[in-house]
Amino acid sequence: MNQKISTGIGTIILIIIAITTGVFVWLYEKDRPIDSGQAVQNLPVNKKFKVAPICKNLCGDGNCDETVCMATGCPCPETEESCSQDCSDVNDISTVDWQTYKNEKYGFEFQYPKDWKLSENGGNNFDIPVIGIISPETQKLTKDERVQYFEDILVYYYPSVSDEPENIANNFKAATLDELVERNSMIEKVGTLKLGDTNAVDVIWGGEGEYYTILAIKNLHLYEILFSNASSKDELTSIEKTILSTFKFTK
Repeated sequence: MNQKISTGIGTIILIIIAITTGVFVWLYEKDRPIDSGQAVQNLPVNKKFKVAPICKNLCGDGNCDETVCMATGCPCPETEESCSQDCSDVNDISTVDWQTYKNEKYGFEFQYPKDWKLSENGGNNFDIPVIGIISPETQKLTKDERVQYFEDILVYYYPSVSDEPENIANNFKAATLDELVERNSMIEKVGTLKLGDTNAVDVIWGGEGEYYTILAIKNLHLYEILFSNASSKDELTSIEKTILSTFKFTK
């Protein structure tokens, strides 16, 4: 009798072990990732799912975005082939119908497109520039009151480096262009270039923002060309680069 009971209990135990093992195997197979080489069929497809655009097409905004970030919504990379209107070389932009501005008093001239607006002694900075020019895009933004009135390009003139406002206000006592750049911590030198036939330096001028700026000395006078919409040379538009290429001193 006891032998029959032991046999029955053993059988029950074996059945329980078998069921438990089966459950564990089923759970393991249920959660195990499908092998990449295994064919998968009849999987449900969400037809309403839409892939978000990886980058934002800004071709036509006047900036050649050759180097961009990789996050979703960043500008799409642009080249001369993919966006010729923004990435055309300076030499490809015709200046035949451009206007020429000449300043006899301060001895310089440059060309600019007819749809750009020029104002002498304009701007709302405490340091009044000689001239300022505004692109059609900025004109529209200011007209729609989306941005405060400002010029895209400003030209300043000082009788000498000693007369530059920040030099005076901070008592830098800089007498040369190199001293001004070295002593003003808000100025970061980028390199050198030619402004017409005159040697110049390009810098990033900080303060209330950062602005790509060109500084040149001509006949001991200091000239400053500031680009309000660019914090580096790479951010200049093709038109701004072309305007800059036409700048020259006349005396």
